[in-house]
Amino acid sequence: MHGAQKNFIIQYNGREGSSAIVSALSAQKGINVPLFEELDPHTFEKSRSRKDYPQALDDVFSTGTYSGQKSKSRKLRSLDADEEALTTGFKWRPKGNIREVAKILRKHNVNIFLLLRRDFLNMTCSSYVHRYGNILQSELDLPSHPQFFELKDDAENAERARLINQQEFRLVKALFLKSAHGISAARNRQIGKARLFARAGIPIRLVYYEDFDGNPKEFITSFVSKLDIDISKTYVPFCGFKKVHTTPIHKRIRGLENIEKSRLFNYFKRSYEDAVTEIDKFSVQ
Repeated sequence: MHGAQKNFIIQYNGREGSSAIVSALSAQKGINVPLFEELDPHTFEKSRSRKDYPQALDDVFSTGTYSGQKSKSRKLRSLDADEEALTTGFKWRPKGNIREVAKILRKHNVNIFLLLRRDFLNMTCSSYVHRYGNILQSELDLPSHPQFFELKDDAENAERARLINQQEFRLVKALFLKSAHGISAARNRQIGKARLFARAGIPIRLVYYEDFDGNPKEFITSFVSKLDIDISKTYVPFCGFKKVHTTPIHKRIRGLENIEKSRLFNYFKRSYEDAVTEIDKFSVQ
């Protein structure tokens, strides 16, 4: 159906800005993002099994639409009725039989963009607070600690953002190291899957959250240029999300300086950073 059209998947783990990135992509003309997290295991495997992933992927890339139940939390723009899809893609945590999945991705000329964060400390802090925030925060009782808000400039959102940004968190060494280990292990699993896809002939490209955070326009235009699409004159500066934190989390965890130089934390950090060196062996520019 798509001929030479290049399609994409953003392979991600979480706490990496993937939601804001796919929302920003969907805002651009010709970029078709038909689903949010509906193919992720926590949703997909509630009603279907792992062996169904290849067929589900084939259906999405063949039709440009997702036929299953849509997530209520999706923040994506749908294509206009007369708008041509230049590429179709979405974020996904790959599951299922990688060999069979790779056949579908080759069939539809899919590039995998491996989304990472460079800063291990900030990534660990984000995971630590997101997972354990309710038992770490000093005074405020908030049900969640999000990375982004849906973009609404109303008084309620503004007050919630203000409260979140004044939170301080205490350091619990065991929980922080558990978070560091989890982030390092997740990256290495992610790299392992990407390596299998590369061996199966799927182009793997590295992208970083910090680049999106620093210059969204440059990030998005560069991203789609790898798919042979030029949006330099049509770029839409809207992603549907607003970053919550004006003060970095690592500056609001009390006692953090006591663990940054620890042997175990730096062991996890080296493992996390060494994975990028490994990716360079099989990724494309």
